[in-house]
Amino acid sequence: MRDELIKAAQHLFEQQGYRQTTMQQVADACGISKGAIYLHFRSKKDLVLAIFEHLSRHMYARIESVRQKTDRTAEQRFVDHLVIQLEEMRSQQALTEALLNEAGLELGEDTMLLARKLRADFQAALEGFTLDLYGDQVVDHLNELALVITGVINEFFTVMFLDKLSIEPVSIAQYLFDLTEHLVRTFIPNRQPFLDRDALTPANELQKQLMSQRVARALDQLALMERDVKRIDDPLVSKNLKQAVDLLRDALMEHPESEVLIQGLLANFRNHKVFDETRRELAYIMGVQLL
Repeated sequence: MRDELIKAAQHLFEQQGYRQTTMQQVADACGISKGAIYLHFRSKKDLVLAIFEHLSRHMYARIESVRQKTDRTAEQRFVDHLVIQLEEMRSQQALTEALLNEAGLELGEDTMLLARKLRADFQAALEGFTLDLYGDQVVDHLNELALVITGVINEFFTVMFLDKLSIEPVSIAQYLFDLTEHLVRTFIPNRQPFLDRDALTPANELQKQLMSQRVARALDQLALMERDVKRIDDPLVSKNLKQAVDLLRDALMEHPESEVLIQGLLANFRNHKVFDETRRELAYIMGVQLL
């Protein structure tokens, strides 16, 4: 259901804009009640964040499939992964336009951190394909090469967006390969790198920051659940739920990536209405569906 809601919201945002789209319309498009949609998303802003997470996962799954194609040369894989990046950017053009046309739309710190992670993910993929193609001779210059290529991609996308130009991704990707060839063969050998290898925050570090941020928010919700446990009159029920809270806290601190574990522990609270709101909020924060 979550994926269906994401796809429906993306379609509605593209067709009628962010502000004109309501949560009720998204729910109607999926044949569920408005209340049911809040089991998955708190607001339209959260839907936007989920859309970009969904699109990025799809893109990087495609890029990873290129890496597995042993029947393609390193040069072909380099071009292929750029084609995918450009195709995905072009397919998201209507969504991007719809969001950019919304004056005053603020997506918050979570979105900015996600944007940084997506950029780092793309850079990591680009560096991998570049190393496959050129080997150790480019190791010290990977940051500069990645910044040049991503910069050119962003400018092409800006031109396509603002001037409504249609440029085939294959043509841009081949141009980027030719540019990279020129830089590697004639420019890099005569220059010292101006960025250290650790100058840019890697994707795995940004992923840790995202997870730490999510866990901190989840622990705030857990504190509210612990408060409500103390208000339960039945001593045995209170004791069992207190143990469930402690186990959930341990899971968040030690295994925050384990969706199945967190999902199972949250199920301990489903028969107690007092926990409905905090349980739903915690599940949303950690990206799990309630049982």
